[in-house]
Amino acid sequence: MVKRSKRLDVVAELADRKVQEAASALKESNEKLAQSQYSENLLASSHRSHRDHIDERLANGSSAYDLKVLSQSVTNLQKGLDQIAGRVRQAEAERDACMEVWTAQRAKSQAIERAIQRRVDEETSYRQRQDERAIDDTISSRRR
Repeated sequence: MVKRSKRLDVVAELADRKVQEAASALKESNEKLAQSQYSENLLASSHRSHRDHIDERLANGSSAYDLKVLSQSVTNLQKGLDQIAGRVRQAEAERDACMEVWTAQRAKSQAIERAIQRRVDEETSYRQRQDERAIDDTISSRRR
């Protein structure tokens, strides 16, 4: 069996490390996206609650001032919801970019591993052929 050279091991380890770094960035991006989506859901729920409260107040004949205050609160919630939605879109874009980097790094790492394995296989095959030739030469020299 032919051993891989230390230089090839270093290249393979570097490729694996880059894949791990990309995977870590992808994980962080997914966590950030989940946090943003959670915040968006909470804010959307609060927005719906305030909207329902305004509708209830309208039905009960509340004063114009009360309705204006509630309406302003809903408007502020909508602005916050829009900001959170923007952060969710940004987190999704970051996650997609991390996924692309991870996929590319993984493909490179696999290509390096295949190239290393192909080289090891070639060296093994070459040495086996040399051994076979040496055996054949030894046998043929004994016959003479």
